[in-house]
Amino acid sequence: MNDPTLTTRSQTSVQAFAFVQQLATELSAKGSLELPAFPDAAMRVHRALADPNSPVERIAQIVSGEPALAARLMSMANSAAFAASGKPIADLRSAILRLGGNAVRSAAVAFAVAQLKSAPEVKSIAPQLESLWNESARIAALCHVLAQRTRINPDEAFLAGLLHGIGKLYILARAARHPELFNDAGALTEVLQTWHANIAKAILESWNIPAPIAEAVGDQNDMERKHYGDADLTDVLVCAKFMIRTGENPAAQQELKCRDCFRQLRLEPADCAGLLQQTAERVGALRAVLG
Repeated sequence: MNDPTLTTRSQTSVQAFAFVQQLATELSAKGSLELPAFPDAAMRVHRALADPNSPVERIAQIVSGEPALAARLMSMANSAAFAASGKPIADLRSAILRLGGNAVRSAAVAFAVAQLKSAPEVKSIAPQLESLWNESARIAALCHVLAQRTRINPDEAFLAGLLHGIGKLYILARAARHPELFNDAGALTEVLQTWHANIAKAILESWNIPAPIAEAVGDQNDMERKHYGDADLTDVLVCAKFMIRTGENPAAQQELKCRDCFRQLRLEPADCAGLLQQTAERVGALRAVLG
């Protein structure tokens, strides 16, 4: 007699394989790779910022069509994190110039995720999206902290951390249309772990996000990566992910000595607690700025 459990697992494997094939087809297709239910305003902001000939007035025009995003940018530009001079800004053009491209991208991503979490078509995965967003905020904050030990722009590092999970978001949003995958958590987890970094890189490349960010996101799980020269954005992101995952576990911290990325950042196990504490303090402030 056939074991119904084995039959169900076999069916799930077939469905998961078909799902992965569909993702592969989408990744190889020409054109911009779109996220399900991702707000159009956020996509248009990314495209405008990717065009070096796009005037700031064009970006301001796009943002002004989405009042919630416009309000967020104005709030950021007048926050303590960006208003070093203390001089208030009252127009979008000036706000965008003060923030710079990376901060505007970060605000657009935060706005898009907030909108996405309330979209009816992804209601079934709302808890997973919330968890992913919380993790992304922590990793982004730690990337910002770690970048300050290097010559890397902290805002660029923050954006890389914020976007590192965009592949998971894409898979989860697509999987929401295939609820049978959620009956086998292992199948979905395997798809996420295997594919999310490659998908994230493909999405960022299709958005014309700066190459160092796309490359760092694509290599985010490469703990064995080695390179020469100064620490780069990939070193920062790989280290941040490892530190957030392991926390203040002393045994895990000893692994730092064996990892090239940590040597590039001149990190020691004893540094972890302090850096994680700085991150915890920044998460609230950075999320308050992003909304």
